[in-house]
Amino acid sequence: MSTHQLLPPAFALLGLLFAGAGVYSLRTTRYLRRKGHRVPGLVHALNFERNSEGGGNHYPVLHFHTLDGSFVMTTSDVGTNPARSRAGDRVVVVYDPDRPDRARPENLLGVGTVMGVVFLLLGLAVCAVASLITANVYS
Repeated sequence: MSTHQLLPPAFALLGLLFAGAGVYSLRTTRYLRRKGHRVPGLVHALNFERNSEGGGNHYPVLHFHTLDGSFVMTTSDVGTNPARSRAGDRVVVVYDPDRPDRARPENLLGVGTVMGVVFLLLGLAVCAVASLITANVYS
């Protein structure tokens, strides 16, 4: 099998991974909007995670109490650059009542939606490119 024949499946797999990440982000954001519990919380710190291009995102570390009084410290799965909050900021936290460690500041719910749409569209575009490459390789 030549390199040209391996390219389309590799692109298709990459596209499916991106699309899957987009769907996951959209579903999580939708679930938190509809069924998440909203409570006051605190941004304890910001974790900065570098990406391969030398930039990165700031992910808020959240402290809050669930509606039943349990203390939770967790890091949001959505980060931004520049940071939307600072350590010590009081925020409204939206958390999954079944998994309180899955939580985001309410002001980042929109970022999750945008990120989900971008990943989904990027994934579909990569799948389309894979389809075009396949058509050219096997024609």
